Amino acid sequence: MKKMRRPLIVLMVGFWVMLSLALAIAWCAYSENFVENPLKHKVQELKVLYKDKKLQGYNLAELNRIAKESEEGYRQGNLLRSDQLLDRAIAQLSAVKEGTRKEELVMPTKHTFSEFPLGVGFGSVYRGEVFMPYIRELGINLTKLYVFWRQIEPQRGKYNWRVIDKFLNQLDQDSEVLIALWSNSKWGTKEHKFWGGSAPLNMDDYYKFVFTLVKHCQGKIRYWQNDCEPNADYWKGSKEEFLSTLKVFYKAVKEADPKAKVIVGGHNGFFTPQGSPGNQPFFDYVFEQGKDYFDIFDLRLYKDIDSIPYRIEWFKKRMRDFGFRKPIVCTEYGGPMPNICPDFHSLKKRALSLEKEIGRRGAKEMMKKEIVRGRDNFSPCLRMFMEDSSKELQDKRHRIHCRDIVSRTILTLSCGIKKLWYWNLINPPHITFGKFRLMDEKFKERYPAFHAYQRMVMKLRGMRSIARLKTKRKDIYLFCIQKDQGKRLYVLWEKRDPFHGEDIPPTRFEHIIDGKTVKITDVFGNANTKETEHTRLKIDVTDTPQYVESIEADTKSR
Repeated sequence: MKKMRRPLIVLMVGFWVMLSLALAIAWCAYSENFVENPLKHKVQELKVLYKDKKLQGYNLAELNRIAKESEEGYRQGNLLRSDQLLDRAIAQLSAVKEGTRKEELVMPTKHTFSEFPLGVGFGSVYRGEVFMPYIRELGINLTKLYVFWRQIEPQRGKYNWRVIDKFLNQLDQDSEVLIALWSNSKWGTKEHKFWGGSAPLNMDDYYKFVFTLVKHCQGKIRYWQNDCEPNADYWKGSKEEFLSTLKVFYKAVKEADPKAKVIVGGHNGFFTPQGSPGNQPFFDYVFEQGKDYFDIFDLRLYKDIDSIPYRIEWFKKRMRDFGFRKPIVCTEYGGPMPNICPDFHSLKKRALSLEKEIGRRGAKEMMKKEIVRGRDNFSPCLRMFMEDSSKELQDKRHRIHCRDIVSRTILTLSCGIKKLWYWNLINPPHITFGKFRLMDEKFKERYPAFHAYQRMVMKLRGMRSIARLKTKRKDIYLFCIQKDQGKRLYVLWEKRDPFHGEDIPPTRFEHIIDGKTVKITDVFGNANTKETEHTRLKIDVTDTPQYVESIEADTKSR
């Protein structure tokens, strides 16, 4: 009996050894496959981030070393090691030391304000909604409205004032409004596309329409703007036609309301990798030939936050090159956009390729189908922009949105922009502009960004000037805001990757500040007080902007 047991035991042991070995091999294969698929996303993400930082002049020597180690680990089959190094490389992109950057050509100085500069635009299409109570709830009185020629004068000489009057009835004596007027009409313009402007068929008809509309508003509208972002998407015509239309627009507005200001249809703010604005020849022509036909220039500020000072300074210098100076405002800005995600760029490339093959409409439908089929392979960064993303990703995007509002606004103000209209209060669902909105389109839900904007307005109320302060660490942004009654407010944050930045530990920062005790409030409303050490404040800084204000202000000026 014992002799029979021994072979059986050996056989069972052998079986379990072979089974364990098979499971180990299967697990290795599974784990490598499990790691390898996300690796592709991370490599792509690293390439995009690397290219972006390289163009901005960052010192990437340390990052190169880590990336090479990761590549070597991948070649040797050590995928887990390669994955860890990629995570480290992506994380360190937010903390690299800068080399010479374009922005360093401009040293921000102290900029003053005679009026409170912040406002919020309504959204893409206004149909008579009552929305001014929500603008006032944000603590502001400055807003923007898009109006279409086809809305107001559907037939020559026959006006429909319903939409305009519903809006005018919401205004009070403190309201400050910009109306951007699209020159599109089924009977009055060359092109009839709903989105976009076009040259009028008859300039007398256009003049009469603009003059009648401005006159109807009885001086309640402070700013008027012709069309929007005159490029291939939004202006169907030549630069000569745009200038001719601008001249008539300017004449009609000024003759109907001499106190009104004309803002020329703005640049979208998108720059080429070479550092020049898209559609530059168009705006050079407008600057050279049309500088007497607008009061204010509009520069929209989407996409990269760090390049905002450079983009603003470029247009200031260009105006000087053509022998004039005009105030610059920003009538649309917001973020984040999906372009912060590495796999978005491959989607965009695919869409452009399809557009060449089958046209824009066909490409749009095809991309919708491809996105639905392939969405499970998208990075979490891109999935957070999707309507059906997980609650975890939705919450993360809301946090990024709140940070973006404050950092984008503060940096823009420090560059001398006199008025900023955030885009937008409400907007239909959309992967980009629908994610910028502060409320849902039915005015039922206030998103976290609504409260972040409201909190920012409360903190900035009474501001008289803003200056960006130098710090030993150039990846830390620090601003000093002078307010009424000699009060000061400091705003600071650390520059990091928008998606991964919140996962990095805080950075210790020290700065001399007025007072013995300060109140620190972040963009989400978390607040605490802290004692300074002989007016030296030691504070943990992350990518979440913080407001710092002295409770016991020192009377000495610093």
